[in-house]
Amino acid sequence: MKDALSGPEAPHWQAAADEEYNTLVAMSAWELMTVPAGRKAIPCKWVFKRKLLADGSIERYKARLVIKGFYQRAGIDFSAVFAPVVRASTVRLFFSIVASLDLVCHAIDIKNAFIQGALEEQIFMQQPAGYEDNTGRACLLNKSLYGLKQAPRVWNKTLSAYIMFLGFVQNKSDGALFMLFTEQLGFVLILCYVDDIQIAAMKLSSVQSIKEAILSKFPGKDLGESKFFLQMSIQRNREEKTIYLKQQRHIEKLIDQHNLKDSWPVSIPMIVNVYKDPPGQTVTDAAAISQYKSIVGALLHIANNTRPDIAFSVSYLARSTAQPTCSNFARLNDVLLYLNGTASYSLRLGGSECALHGFCDSDWAGCVNTRKSTTGFLVKCGMGSISWKSSKQPTVSRSSSEAEYIAAGEIAKEVQYFFDLAPQVGLASTCITVGIDNRAAKSLIEDPISAARTKHIEIVFHHVREKVKRQQMRFVPVPTADNPADIFTKPLSKQLFEKHRHTLGVVP
Repeated sequence: MKDALSGPEAPHWQAAADEEYNTLVAMSAWELMTVPAGRKAIPCKWVFKRKLLADGSIERYKARLVIKGFYQRAGIDFSAVFAPVVRASTVRLFFSIVASLDLVCHAIDIKNAFIQGALEEQIFMQQPAGYEDNTGRACLLNKSLYGLKQAPRVWNKTLSAYIMFLGFVQNKSDGALFMLFTEQLGFVLILCYVDDIQIAAMKLSSVQSIKEAILSKFPGKDLGESKFFLQMSIQRNREEKTIYLKQQRHIEKLIDQHNLKDSWPVSIPMIVNVYKDPPGQTVTDAAAISQYKSIVGALLHIANNTRPDIAFSVSYLARSTAQPTCSNFARLNDVLLYLNGTASYSLRLGGSECALHGFCDSDWAGCVNTRKSTTGFLVKCGMGSISWKSSKQPTVSRSSSEAEYIAAGEIAKEVQYFFDLAPQVGLASTCITVGIDNRAAKSLIEDPISAARTKHIEIVFHHVREKVKRQQMRFVPVPTADNPADIFTKPLSKQLFEKHRHTLGVVP
């Protein structure tokens, strides 16, 4: 706080802190009391942040009073702390539906969201720095402040209860998604991520009605048409019924941090023969290892949200975070250089159709160290990719058909999620077609008489047969060159990589 209030932006930070403090006082967030014998007041601190617009310009200066929750004691200061967070695949499905059905989509931001919920526990907090009254008293919290371990849970229960009070039904597959259908409002969807709320409906009047209802209960800001969500910019083409999700600013910031902005970009994120790449010496410098982990973590966020084209590369690099080698650093640099040349690329969602279909693949015994295979799968809704995975399989497969069978078991779990979710959000719950490029694996899935050849495979992967019998899934043969899930299993040539990248919906 001292640094912020002694710099050139001090007036902005002081005004932001005053606004936060006055808001907390107006909401009766605490009462000043003497701390009882045997209890200790938990410290707090000020956190300052510049809120940015999608173009990187400063929207406003924000101060947040945060209690140091790591001082809390289990069973005394808190009990349950779990709060659901929306899945990334649900976010992409939500925007796919918005685009395909041409829904009106607006956003609201709840102000001081965590403070809206009432605490059940008795918690004392030290008075905020800069606003002490020098009486030795402490703040007995009435409201749930940021930093408390149970704060997300308290807010989620408060928000969910009110949305359901408005008549919405909470989705059984993802508790952050709500749906309503009435003659007056029509079809309405609400997607929540903590204090960021997306509201989509067939009519603008319906969106306005729901926004007014929520903002009348929880003070917040009407952001209008959705333009930005979870570090992703949202661009829409209503004529094509598409939405483009982009993390350009986030990628450019990562590139700038590592002084690669002026470097020559590369056309693919990883060389084709990466497994033959000499590992080189293991890096032992703690600072370098920490930087490696930091970059891989940032890349995972990008790969899991809008850039499935780097999913395999990041998954491969994440396997070596404990002991990265010189080769790992070189390959990490390649991924950054690739992003440097494709930072403006977006993930395209939507299209005129909203049907679900998928692809699965594996790279048999691709890991030269463990001889484990790599699973890759892709689930699409219309034109866009809404779910994908690239990961090393937990067991060693004895044949390529077994590796493909295990990959099919993985996509079966994801398909089950979407099969359950589809009817709850207005989609037809029909048999989902999955493309597979291994006929032997397809036979293992469809033909139970081959059980003798699969008795050593863990039972967790056999549920794929049940999905096929129930006609929830149908596997169809697809040529390897036309299987986009191949991009999640191994490095590809430039021509094949660009072909599959376009199929994924990653476009300039």
